[in-house]
Amino acid sequence: MRLKEALSVLSKSSPYSVSTLRKGQQPDEYKYKEYLYIEPQIAIDLERALNETPTNSILFLCGSSGDGKSEVLTRLYNKPEFQNVVFHLDATHGKTQHGTAVESLDELFDKQKKQQHKLAVGINIGMFQKFIKFGSDKHSDIKVLFSKFLENRHEKGYQIENAYFYDFESYPRLHFDKSGVKSEFVFSYLKKLTKECGSNPFYELYISEKEKENQIAYNFQIISLPEFQSALVYLFGLIRLHDEQFLIPRLFVDFIYQLITTENDDGIIGNLFTCLDNQLSEKIVGQDPLQSSSQKLDSFLLALATGSLSENTLESINYLQKMAGCKLSKNNIIRFAWVLNKELGDLYPESELNNLINNEVLESYCALYEILVKSEFNDEEADLLIGILEENLLADVANYVNRKVNTDVSGFVISRELKDFAICNKVEAEIDLDWLEENRLTAPDIMPIRFLVNGDEVVTLKLDIKVFTLIKNIQHGYLPNRNLHNEYTKLEEFISELIAATSKAKEVRIIDKKAQGTFYAEAKKSRRGYTVVGDFK
Repeated sequence: MRLKEALSVLSKSSPYSVSTLRKGQQPDEYKYKEYLYIEPQIAIDLERALNETPTNSILFLCGSSGDGKSEVLTRLYNKPEFQNVVFHLDATHGKTQHGTAVESLDELFDKQKKQQHKLAVGINIGMFQKFIKFGSDKHSDIKVLFSKFLENRHEKGYQIENAYFYDFESYPRLHFDKSGVKSEFVFSYLKKLTKECGSNPFYELYISEKEKENQIAYNFQIISLPEFQSALVYLFGLIRLHDEQFLIPRLFVDFIYQLITTENDDGIIGNLFTCLDNQLSEKIVGQDPLQSSSQKLDSFLLALATGSLSENTLESINYLQKMAGCKLSKNNIIRFAWVLNKELGDLYPESELNNLINNEVLESYCALYEILVKSEFNDEEADLLIGILEENLLADVANYVNRKVNTDVSGFVISRELKDFAICNKVEAEIDLDWLEENRLTAPDIMPIRFLVNGDEVVTLKLDIKVFTLIKNIQHGYLPNRNLHNEYTKLEEFISELIAATSKAKEVRIIDKKAQGTFYAEAKKSRRGYTVVGDFK
């Protein structure tokens, strides 16, 4: 067998992509799928529950399509100790040709209530709502249990009465912290796939392909590199935050199959940023690191175009092309250098390819999330929040609002414009640390940040990675436009609320927009009204 054929068990079109209640002798190809199986923690917890829960229990394995529900339940079904458990692998489908999924669940619950046996059900989240709405009224008690679960999805292994819920969302495959994105799932799977040992059937086939200098062998070798795996995880983190694209096992293994086996003149790095027939790939293309621009990157492209690259840089390019097993286009030279940035920096410290693209925005966002998931902040964490949210983020927003005046108006924000003049209200804003501790995060998608403005006015910024990136870009002189749609709208809404919160400010300034550095007038509010002072030239 060739390596590509063996890897085909990973493809979404493979008969092994969805598990069924199978027993007996399996085809030879099955050994490749079986070798790669890594038992997830949710399977361990569910098995423990199957052993320990009362006989009349109903256990639900919940998730999205492709999460691996059928695989987990199939393996438990084949264990002798669970022969008295009734398994229903996929509650999304009816048991008969003309029956609906809801009717099948009604029937399952009828039998379970009558026979009081233990029942294990694989079910998509959407089916809970569907059953609540369309399920038989005689199972209104189960509908109540479903509603309670949906209210408590964040609780791992949620249990109510005789129902136990194990939700894949409570076992995330991506973890975000101050160092960026991590994934034990990805690293474990790829390490096992590429492990250099005789017990790995894929490695034996790789050696055979390597002798032929086949491109698939180069691709297989690259995917074994920790830096390449880290780059994948980073990209998975980006599309999780930007596009709400979850890392689903069925999509992931198909993506790995296509990365290694799809023909491309630029090898695996070309596949990584080419839109393959896979949802993960489609989203990753939208996060191409070349979309970000910098003076350093522009300088490299100019030197490359004019043939003025240093000798050390040319050596590093040759190294990358030798690793890739093919001649790389200029864009894929940069992308591959981004992937292997640390190794390249160690081997060729003078190369102009080093640090062309940085990941600081995602790392800052992850550092923020790592603190906000806590229910209590220490002094260091509180200082970090103040630094990121007040001294940087809020200051950048204020500078953006005040961009139309040449005068330094720190501590004020433009509230109105009157032809040649701008009226600026005093703004003193600080994050509400107590509120942030009480409203700890459970997911990184949206981080509500509450500010106290001028003492008692409350303004909340619904911060996500897009708005965070937009504000970071503003810090570097970028002016946003309405083509950014969602993030631009969110920023404008926050700015409007911030300005409205300063409407009762006791201190106001009037600035001549045309006269650089000229302070025109200042108005201070007291009990008796406003006192206006200033230069009336």
